Amino acid sequence: MNRNWFVGVGAAVLMMTGCAGGGSIMRTEAELAQKSGKPLATTVTATVSRDSALRAGPDGEMQVIQQVPAGTAVTASETVSRGFRRVTTADGKSGFVEASAVELGTGGGSNAAPAAK
Repeated sequence: MNRNWFVGVGAAVLMMTGCAGGGSIMRTEAELAQKSGKPLATTVTATVSRDSALRAGPDGEMQVIQQVPAGTAVTASETVSRGFRRVTTADGKSGFVEASAVELGTGGGSNAAPAAK
């Protein structure tokens, strides 16, 4: 094999792992938002209005993480993605619920979700 090919692949690996520049490629959401100029999605307290599936992604075909009963208080993103909102339950489970099943600005009581960080 060509020696230059190996050198090029090695340099690519170093750049992808962050070793070449001394910094990590892992970034927090806040760092990414700051670099992109886009604000992070804001979250609000909400209530799930009907029995719903908490899914791994914003699609009805995504894996169901757990069932969320009607009346459950959650923290929900104000942003809708493909008809779903990202929510976090009081027990810390995070996933996506159909947006039509989430009532924003409601919630509280004994099933209240943790405040957004």
